[in-house]
Amino acid sequence: MSFKAFSVAIMVCVLWCTKVTAQPIIAYTEILYPFQYRDDNQQLTGYSVEVLRRLFQLTEQQYEIRVLPWARAFKNSLNQKNALIFSIARTAKRENMFKWVGKVGEEKAWFWGLKSRFRQPVAQIDELRDYHVAVTIGTNAAEYLDGLEFSNITRSVDANNSLKMLFMERTHLIIESRNGLMERTRRNGLDFNALQPVTAFPSLNSELYFAFNVLTDDALVQQFKDALQQLKDNGELAQIQSRWGVQ
Repeated sequence: MSFKAFSVAIMVCVLWCTKVTAQPIIAYTEILYPFQYRDDNQQLTGYSVEVLRRLFQLTEQQYEIRVLPWARAFKNSLNQKNALIFSIARTAKRENMFKWVGKVGEEKAWFWGLKSRFRQPVAQIDELRDYHVAVTIGTNAAEYLDGLEFSNITRSVDANNSLKMLFMERTHLIIESRNGLMERTRRNGLDFNALQPVTAFPSLNSELYFAFNVLTDDALVQQFKDALQQLKDNGELAQIQSRWGVQ
């Protein structure tokens, strides 16, 4: 074999081996309707899931999606290079903790309580300080209430537990979007009509993003930024948004 042929063979082997042995990107998430959730057949679906799968197709990267309670998903994404997390609220506290790919959508937050306790909406959030609020560990809502120095906070491992606590009257309030809460009550066999939107929580209205672990190579992050921009430019992202009723 000539030196040139030998060199080419070595290069092909290196490229092939690199591709085969490359670890898939682990994409961590939680259940958050309509962004990512399990359908009636327990298949993972949702607006963000559809967009993310298109990004992986365009970047030709291998991937695996893992659905965990939010606190674990968040922790894992912080501790693992090349890990991706979605759909995550981009906050000032988190700004330097991740490399941000792009915006997925928006979510508007409300305090919710039982109609049997809250007959009418409440005008000011400060009026709720004497009530108990159940939040999910590690979420934007938990962080924000800590900043407001709410003292009566119960921390739960996931939003389903908080919802059940509300219906069992073990807490007074939870925080969630309207669409998310409608789907969550349905899946837990609970009556959404028993709930009252107590007051809007505009400070918690979130722009939701795809984001990578901060140690991820910039070139990889840029691939996903470019792929997302491609979906925007060719109109495909708008079509997906329309199908899911997401803005």
